[in-house]
Amino acid sequence: MDQKALQFLNLFSISLLTGYLTAEYVWPFIKRRLWNRSSIQRRLRHEEELSYGALHPDEISTGFEDIGGNEEAILRLRQLTDLLLAPPTNASRLLHAPSGLLLYGPPGCGKTMIARALAKSSGVRFLSLNLATIMDKWVGETEKYIEALFSLARKIAPVIIFVDEIDALTRKRGAGEREWSSGMKAQLLTFWDGLQSDRTEGVIILGATNRPQDIDEAFLRRMPVQIKIDLPGLEQRAAILRILLEDLDTPDVIDVDLIAEMATGCSGSDIHEMARRTVLNTTLSKTIPDTESFLTELDLLQSEKINCRRYI
Repeated sequence: MDQKALQFLNLFSISLLTGYLTAEYVWPFIKRRLWNRSSIQRRLRHEEELSYGALHPDEISTGFEDIGGNEEAILRLRQLTDLLLAPPTNASRLLHAPSGLLLYGPPGCGKTMIARALAKSSGVRFLSLNLATIMDKWVGETEKYIEALFSLARKIAPVIIFVDEIDALTRKRGAGEREWSSGMKAQLLTFWDGLQSDRTEGVIILGATNRPQDIDEAFLRRMPVQIKIDLPGLEQRAAILRILLEDLDTPDVIDVDLIAEMATGCSGSDIHEMARRTVLNTTLSKTIPDTESFLTELDLLQSEKINCRRYI
């Protein structure tokens, strides 16, 4: 065999060896590096999208002074939040706040307002989770959003992650559930358990719902403190009205106690809507809002609710 043939065989052997090593070791290494970089960039992009729902306590306009009633529920929430943010030194390891809280009760009773006021009074960030943000049509992207949610929460801690209508995200699982929904819930449970294993991170999940019976048992166990925010009683309705009417120029012609007594069964949202309609209509008609005008709007509001229920 001549010299040129030997050189060709040597080059051919080296090319084969190089190709094998590249395919077996070099290319997988490059792919892993590229994938990891891509994964990190994707998570950072998801964190940026989720951060739009984060509020500094100074940016929150709602305080407990704007909420009428629910004093016992508010007191308990503040105690648990303070315990999470500033746990006593040398205390038992059993003395800690839960990583999840649930506010439940009829709609319109101020659950979202209480959550915002809690963050403001505690001096922590308020991260509102928008379900439309984390839901994605591509397989695996929703799980990535959930990972980014907890990663962002740890970076901006102390923080309250507020999930309104949490039953839509944590609905009971079943045999016929879609694969993407099952994977999303499994990912959420996994990262939630990470909060429970490290109590010093200053991250708490606060859920709100008016359908607690629809929430899966696994998620309910991770929200052991469940506080009912019920319809306001007589004194609470009067307190709500006084807060709403404190900037009116004619408080003397309005019998707040009578209006509150007639508004039995109304939520805080109903009372706010009644007051808004009254002030709007009296302003348009250039009259002074009085007790009679409030009771008229209350009757209209209650009749509308009754008519709506007939078609549900």
